[in-house]
Order: sequence, then structure tokens, then C-alpha cells
Amino acid sequence: MYKKKLAVMALSVALAASTCLAGCSGDDDNYSYEDDTPKKKKKASTEAPDSTQDGETEGDVTKKETDKETETADSKGGAPAVDPAKGQIYVKKTVRDTVVDIPAFMTIIPDGWEMTIMSNWQMIDNTYPGRELVQIADPDGTVQISIVSPQSYLWIYNDSFGMPSQNAGADLSYYTTFYPYMNADDALEALLDSNGFDTRTMKKEVDDGEQALRAADAAAQRLADINADGMRQMGVESYGKSYSIVGKYADYSKRQYTYNGGEYLEASTITYGFSGRLSGITTNTTTGWIIPYFIVYGAKDKATFDKYYDIAGTIIENSSFSPEFFYLNAGDASAILEQIAKIQAIRSQAQLDAVNESLMSDYSSDTNADARSTSEKVMEMWDDYINDVDAYVSEDGSVVKTSIYNEVMAQDGDYYYAGDKSGIPDGYTQLDKYDISRDH
Repeated sequence: MYKKKLAVMALSVALAASTCLAGCSGDDDNYSYEDDTPKKKKKASTEAPDSTQDGETEGDVTKKETDKETETADSKGGAPAVDPAKGQIYVKKTVRDTVVDIPAFMTIIPDGWEMTIMSNWQMIDNTYPGRELVQIADPDGTVQISIVSPQSYLWIYNDSFGMPSQNAGADLSYYTTFYPYMNADDALEALLDSNGFDTRTMKKEVDDGEQALRAADAAAQRLADINADGMRQMGVESYGKSYSIVGKYADYSKRQYTYNGGEYLEASTITYGFSGRLSGITTNTTTGWIIPYFIVYGAKDKATFDKYYDIAGTIIENSSFSPEFFYLNAGDASAILEQIAKIQAIRSQAQLDAVNESLMSDYSSDTNADARSTSEKVMEMWDDYINDVDAYVSEDGSVVKTSIYNEVMAQDGDYYYAGDKSGIPDGYTQLDKYDISRDH
């Protein structure tokens, strides 16, 4: 019943159409989806833009706008049955960008759950021209988690004339979307409004973002330092101008709501950024700011929401957008979009492979390190999603997290068990705890 209902509610549909504060995409239909269950070699499509009735061949790979990539954690892959009263089996999964053939997002999801990604590389965003929407749902469709990748905004205010230098909205000349800085509460409400959650009623604010705020504050400082250094290198003083950082911002919001007559949801986001003032004949203050994520966890009712809350938290705590995603976004936005445009018109797998290879041709261990660092810094802002969290060292040395109410975590390859010690399946190795405090 709810599964059918979920297909038309904002949790599953509206986020795909609008995942920004203002008109930051030329066309909402630029989202591309891909289905891949079980995982097979990715094709961009089986349909040409104008040739569904004529001229279509089996080799065509032009992307369908309605394709989606889905990963299902399937117990046939080797996960044992466990007593749900004792614990939960999770499976490590990665979904690939549906426009550019790169891994885009990874997390652990419960055995039998489904993860879908939707990609849009037409965002008017000079920092993050690529936008990913990840949605994770249980087999019955009673709960769903939606996670949106980072987005950035710019605002220029002419202090001399006491007015903004531009209107809010997308500007192709700057290849950015202009919008004044918003604190996290206001941004969260605006994002919910723009995604169709207009019948919501706020029930409570959840205050558990101490570590997330520290990470956001550090990110804001990095942005300010990079910008100030860039202005010094440009030598603005030699032109009779002066530049200074005049503000730094970091804010966190998580709120719970009833929605659509009984459904229950929790939404969270962070905003961070800085303001720099350039003084000369006229004075302008420029504010650059970022929303590193937008997360919505929803369920058919409060009881179901509470039942799966720790599971949802475990999924979110272990989520990350890939280094490859951040590497590609770090390039020149116009050049990336030129290559993306080629992908939209491609008719053969060989051509598609060539363009994908071109996009990632400079990706190396060095760039991977930079991109991985960016990925990890964004992940830090998701910390404390669960109030009480334990971390463990997995077999490959990475850190995996779960609710403190799970007694242990154990692992067998890509499968994880979280729960009572007595429920650890045969063949699973109990993991050692990781001291989170050493990272804070």
C-alpha cells in the first residue's frame, strides 16, 4: 500500500526534479537515471534522442532521461539469514554516475534494500556542475532515504550603492547560481519547499550536529583562506584596491516533520561559506557558500520511522560521494559540460568509452588523493547523524560506523553484521572498535 503511495510522494519524485534553491539547472529533465539489477556493464542508453521509431539500432547508447541505476543488496550473493531481533546484515554497495561512467556514491545498505542514483551534469554551478540524487529504500517501500550531493552559490553586494549586483538565479556569464547566504534552518525549509513538501508540519528540532559544525567551520575557513590567497596572487593592491575577509559562516539544521497526512520524515543540511570585501573606486562584498548535502529520511508513519531510525543512521553515517565525483567537479565547468554534451549525442559504446576516458585522463594517484581528501571532508559533515555512534576498523582498514546500541560489528568481505554479539553469523570476523575521538 505505502509502496504505491511512495511512488507519487515528494520523497521519491520531487527531489529528482528540483534539488537546488533557485533555478540552477536549465532543464529539470537533465536528470538521468539508470537501472542495474543485478549489476551489469553500464550502457548510456538503448535509445537515440529522436529515433525511437526510426533508425534505432541495437548498438545505440544515447541516454534515456528515464534510465536509473539501481543496486539491490541481494541475499543470494552470500549474506546469511540472521535473527532480526539480534542484528542486521548490511552489504557494501557502489552506484555509478549515469552520465559519466565513474563510481559516484557508496555506502552499506541492509540485505534486500535497493539503492538508486540519478545524475545531472547540467547544473549552473561553477563549483559543482554535477548533481547526484541517491535514494535508498527497503523492499516494501515503507521507508526511504534521499541524499543530494553538494551545491554552491554566490552573492555579490555593491556596498557603495547599497544593493545587490545581480538578481537571484542562474547566470551563464558567471556559470553560477546567485543566491544570498542562508542559515541552515532557512536553507532546509527552502529546499523542502522547492521539493514539494508543502503540507509538512514541524514536530521537533534535533540538536546533534556538534562534530558536523566543527567540520563545516573548518571548511569555511579553508574557502576563506583559498580566496584571500587567490586575491593576493592577483595583486589587487597594485591596482589601488584592497581585499579582506569580513565574514565566515557555518550552520547545521536537522528537523522532523509529519507530512501528507501521516508520513513522518527527518531532513537535515549544513550551510557554510565566507564573505570577502573588495574596496576601490566602489566597494563590493562577495559571499561564496556551499550546501554540502541535503538528506531526507522518511517513513509511512512515526512507528515505522522509529523502527528503522538506527538502520537509516547507519546507512547515512557510512555514505560518501566518490573521489572520482569530486575530481570531475573540480575541473573547468564549461569544459566538462562540453564533453557531457558529446555524451548526450553519442551513438556507439566505443565513442562513449572514448569520451569517458578523456574526462578522467588526468586522474591519477595524486589527483585521487586530493579528491579523496575532499570526499572525506564532506563526509565529516555527516558525522553525528546518529547521536550515539560507535566506529569499527573494517578488514581493509577503513572505518565503518553504526549505532552505539549495536553491541558489535563483524565482517565477511562486502557483508557486515551489526547487532548482538550472540548473533554474529558463522564465518564473520568481529571488528575492533575505532577511537573516533582521535579524529576530533
